[in-house]
Amino acid sequence: MVKWDSGMSTNKTVELDCAAFGLHCHPTEPLFAAGLIDGSVQLYRYNEETVTTEHTWTLHKKASRAITFIQDGNAIVSASAACAFRVVDVESRQLLHTVKKVHGSPVYSLFAINRNVMASGDDDGTVKLWDMRQRPVPVMEESACCDRISDLVSDGQRNVLLATSGDGTLSVFNFRKRKLVKQSDTNDCDLNCASILKVGDSLSHIAHLSRRLCVLPKVVASDI
Repeated sequence: MVKWDSGMSTNKTVELDCAAFGLHCHPTEPLFAAGLIDGSVQLYRYNEETVTTEHTWTLHKKASRAITFIQDGNAIVSASAACAFRVVDVESRQLLHTVKKVHGSPVYSLFAINRNVMASGDDDGTVKLWDMRQRPVPVMEESACCDRISDLVSDGQRNVLLATSGDGTLSVFNFRKRKLVKQSDTNDCDLNCASILKVGDSLSHIAHLSRRLCVLPKVVASDI
């Protein structure tokens, strides 16, 4: 089940074919994609009144664990519980890429930096950076945490990647240097998801813990 704010007096509900592990909205169009437990990916178009299914891809034998549109919205990346990536074209509906054995454990989170480069995090706390032109070898691999990488986000300029983890830490990666540059102290609860607010020359990272929201210490651009 998916609920969304349609701008009307009441929210709308969409019944999916089965449970969804991941959802992601198109950056410019009224579309969203759902990665489902049966391994399929469904693309939906919505307006203030209705939601219609645009297309269904059968991509994986196991569950689609994480899903994201690339930056321009022209393609969708899905990661499976069997540790494989599949990339599909939104307009043509064609399969563009398949990369197998991308992690040693199931992928938990994905973030697309641009059409060619994306980041992934797995259940064991490993973060990898991928250039799809150089697949299947990652251009960065860091075993940064001791629990799942629950979310991956980046600043608007795509200079840094921030990762939250089930071990309660926030990790900061530099794209240009392709390495971990900072890590927070461990919080007393899981960090489950995150967003970024830019204030002056610093980035405030807002993370959702198990039972509350917190604003973690600022990451100053000059420090990384």
